[in-house]
Amino acid sequence: MGSMFRKGKYRLIWLVLAIALGLSSVIPLRIAIAFYQTPVPQAIFVLGGDSNRMKFAAQFWRSHF
Repeated sequence: MGSMFRKGKYRLIWLVLAIALGLSSVIPLRIAIAFYQTPVPQAIFVLGGDSNRMKFAAQFWRSHF
């Protein structure tokens, strides 16, 4: 009788580990797919002629591309 409970316990542990491994591998995969599918912006449009806005847009462009 004791060995039956041990087998069931090991199966439960394997099941929990399999589910954890499955979930931990799905999330990075979905993030990678999302990064691959997102379009890369080709321009930054700045409204207004304030020089601070233009400087920020230039720094933002350099830091992201």
